[in-house]
This record gives sequence, structure tokens and C-alpha cells, in this order.
Amino acid sequence: MTRFDRDIKKAARDFKVPESYEKRVEETIQSLSEEDVSFPCESHKKNLKGVLVFVCVCMVCMVLFSTAEVTHAGFLEMFKETIIDFLGLETEESKSMGIESRKDNAVSKPDLLLELQEKVIDGQNIYLIVKVTAPTDVVFHDHIGFDYFAFAEGENYNTENLLPGARDCQLLEVLEGKSNVATYIVSLSSTQELQEGTEVTAFFKDLVEDPYSDHPDVLVEGMWSITFVVEPTVSETIQIKGTSDMTYPFLDTTAKMVKLNLSPLGMTLVSDISEVDSELLGFADLKIAVRLKMIDNSELVVACHDEEEDTIISSSSYDFAQTDDKILMTSTFQFETPVSIAQVSGVYLEDYYVSFKE
Repeated sequence: MTRFDRDIKKAARDFKVPESYEKRVEETIQSLSEEDVSFPCESHKKNLKGVLVFVCVCMVCMVLFSTAEVTHAGFLEMFKETIIDFLGLETEESKSMGIESRKDNAVSKPDLLLELQEKVIDGQNIYLIVKVTAPTDVVFHDHIGFDYFAFAEGENYNTENLLPGARDCQLLEVLEGKSNVATYIVSLSSTQELQEGTEVTAFFKDLVEDPYSDHPDVLVEGMWSITFVVEPTVSETIQIKGTSDMTYPFLDTTAKMVKLNLSPLGMTLVSDISEVDSELLGFADLKIAVRLKMIDNSELVVACHDEEEDTIISSSSYDFAQTDDKILMTSTFQFETPVSIAQVSGVYLEDYYVSFKE
């Protein structure tokens, strides 16, 4: 939603019908005699009634602007009750289901019901399994998704509080026998450390068909949110602090490993790249060849320079920060499927090997 759209929405929400309008309409009505309204066939009386109708319509429109949220809330409540009946739930029990819709504006299309079913979280990765119940005319399939999704700290959508690293929102499965009910996996892989106890909200905008096409078909319009608390559910992690001799080749010079975190969900590597010409960072290939060495001597390729080679990650990202006289690069890798880190004996950064067993 653009800033202009947000301003229009706020203006509509805050708009109040001036008392003077109601007073003037009342005076106009009182000034009409019974004769004036009993002969609608006469031209001048038609005009007068037309003016009255126009004034009344204007007044109603203004009232609708100021009460749009109340009207829409009633509509959502009616839809929610329909879904509750469909699921066989009592009203009190339904309060624990999903999150109330936070729409951009009042629309005539039915709403969605979102319910957070499961969450898997480590220090920098979030996986949510979200159940979505849509109107009965929606048939979920692989090409239906949300036009936009994001994560932010707190309960409100605010660009200043957005968490970087929102990765994917993929259909997991469609409920058997209920084609309008499906579950999605929503993921985030952040270059920032996720602090335990932080309140985070996932936002979803517009359920559409073919979300990555130039002209996606909007099935249900609006914005919805799910708020949860960051509570790590992954206890098995490996954390290695770098030393001065932990260097690996990088952009015709060397980089130094500062720290490395490995969990079943992904890997984060922080490197000191102060030796690199800063002008190269804007357009150079920042990829690092990373391989996990397993205890059976097999290897899992996390990242490599050959785009044709298969890797175990679903996404990767690179972030930069300057601290004193150092330039730090954070490389974040999110695994496609969980890795048993108990089976990992070490990691190769290019040709430099870091052992986890020492």
C-alpha cells in the first residue's frame, strides 16, 4: 500500500460528519410542506425532491465514510460465524483461532481466516505453518499465494520495524475434502539475531492467483496478520568463534572468519572482509564455497560458485556492517530441509577447514 493510499485510508477513518450538515438537512426537510411532496409529477417539485435526495445521499456517504470500520466489522463477524459453524466451533472457542483481519479498506469480497498452527524458530530462522480458510469458491493449488508477506517487530506493520530476510510462503497441503482450506509454510532467515521474547508479527496482503506474474488475479483482497513471540524451539546448535588464523580466499584477497552459527535450519557466517577493496562490493560475486563435512566423510554443499551444482539451501543473503576499522559481512543460508548437526564434523570455507570436534 502506497503512502497516498494510507493517507486516504486515515482521512476516511478520521472523517466526521459536521453537525451543521445534519442541521441543514433537517431544516430543509421541515421547510417542505405536505403539498410539496404530494405531487411528484410537477417539474419544479421534482427538482426540489431531486435536490433533497442529493443532499441525503451526500450525508449518507459521509456517514458511511466515518463508520466504514464498524460496517465492515459486522460483515467480518458474519463471515467468521459462518466459518465457525462450518468448523463446528463455539463462539468462545473461536477466539483462540487465527487473527482478526486488518484490511486496507472495506471491500465487498469475503474475508480469510488465518490460524498459526506451528512455529519452528532458532536464533535467525523462523518457520511458521499457517492454516488459511478461504471462501468456498476458492480452490487452493500451487499457483495461489499472497501477493506480499513480511515480518515486523511488534504488533503493527511499520517499515521501520521490518525484519529483513522474509524468504518464502509456500503451499504445504490442501485439506482433504475441503479445497478452500490449506496450510502454508512461511519462512524468514534473518541476518540479525532474533532476541528471545521479542513480539513479531507476520503480515499477509491479498490472496492472489499467479502471484509472480505481471497481472495476478486477486481472489480475496485485504491485509491479515499473525502475532507471535520469538521462543527458540531448536536446542541443538553449534557456535564457533573465529581466531586470527581462520582465513579463507575471498575476492582476490582473504577474509577472516569472526563467528559461525549452525543449526538444523541454517547457517550464519560472519566474516571480516576489511582487506577487500570496498568498491568491489557493489558488483562483485560475493558467493563463498561452503561445504559441510559429515562424520561418514560425505559432504553437503551449502553454497558454491557453480550455479549448476545442487545445494542444500533454499535461500541465501549477504549483509554488510562497518565496526570501527572493520568491514563485516554476514552470510546467511537457509536449508531446504533440516540437517542433523550431530552428524556434522566440520565445515569448509572455500579450501579452509573448520573442525567442530575440537
